[in-house]
Amino acid sequence: MPTKLNGRSGDHADDVDEHFGDDSNPEPFWRQVKPKDGLPLWEAMLFYGNQFDAEMAWSRRLDGFDGPPFYPFDEMSREEQREYNAGSMQFERARRQLESEIHGKLLRGELVATGYAADTPLDSPPTKILPDRWRLLEPDYRESTAKGGRLEISGILVFSGDRDIPKTLGAKRHSLAELRRWYSSWISSNRESGNAPSRDDDLEAARERFGEGVSRSTLRSLRKELAPDEWKLHGRRRER
Repeated sequence: MPTKLNGRSGDHADDVDEHFGDDSNPEPFWRQVKPKDGLPLWEAMLFYGNQFDAEMAWSRRLDGFDGPPFYPFDEMSREEQREYNAGSMQFERARRQLESEIHGKLLRGELVATGYAADTPLDSPPTKILPDRWRLLEPDYRESTAKGGRLEISGILVFSGDRDIPKTLGAKRHSLAELRRWYSSWISSNRESGNAPSRDDDLEAARERFGEGVSRSTLRSLRKELAPDEWKLHGRRRER
């Protein structure tokens, strides 16, 4: 079965119902969701984006303009070719605008996302993605995944603010070996982006990843052992 927002299914009746909507609910289909439960990237893009482009992206995707035509383009009539080209361009323009909007909101912290890093154990809870990480991440809105800065994140859900994020995020178990592996990855991603985080930045990021149980002394020991020399300089760091 399709999700509410994929626009197509093997049963034509399903598509007809989705196209005409539910007369008892005045909200458009892409807003008939529960945002407090977290929304995958594509659904969040429609829900939190400007509604003119959301309507355009929804309707053009429902009409099949989000991919290649159903039969060869050169076998279409000129009228069909014009219709396909116009619908595809409208979908792409709306999609790009919506993607830009939600990426900006995630980067500014207006929206908050959680996900599963590729190197985490299967029993780990989702992790909050720090807003600044979105400078490095390239999202796949349809799959609700992201890659960048040696990170791979799947199962992304978007929330309207910290108060809506499940409380289980704070209850993460970890070993010193896991913390050490994470800190090595933290060093690599920051050096790649030209950042030189402070000890407080280290601690905040570690607690976002593993919970409040991470001690300041443990992070300081790891920083002393593993961090590059330029991170250990005293005084104010030069802006890059």
